[in-house]
Amino acid sequence: MFFDPMYLLFVAPGLLLALWAQYRISTTYAAAQRLPAELSGAAAARHILDSADLRDVAIEQISGHLSDHYDPRDKVLRLSPEVYQSRTLAAVGIAAPRVRPRPARRPRITRRWCCAIWRCPWPAWEATRAYGSACWASCSTGSRC
Repeated sequence: MFFDPMYLLFVAPGLLLALWAQYRISTTYAAAQRLPAELSGAAAARHILDSADLRDVAIEQISGHLSDHYDPRDKVLRLSPEVYQSRTLAAVGIAAPRVRPRPARRPRITRRWCCAIWRCPWPAWEATRAYGSACWASCSTGSRC
């Protein structure tokens, strides 16, 4: 078996970065575990859900360490025991982003979509892709491509 030392030159920076990130997450989580909060993670999540009028979303406790997630199919927020029960800043900080209401996405208007509305022939679309955005400019002004 042949081992090339250049392999370590390429792998070591990524490995060191991953280890450093894991260390930072662990130390920050441990520090936040020592700071008290008024609500537990489950109570904070319920408060956010109720204020967003999402009363149909249930909150469950599951086993595991930091295995918190939201299941959109069942409309259930599942929290690990240390997040569900503890009244710490870490518990609230982990539970809150999982229930943050997100705004609805607007549909993206692409060049292909715009040219399809204005009946831009496909070869013209290919030409504008290769030579500039004349088709997009004419579509945005209201004239046909």
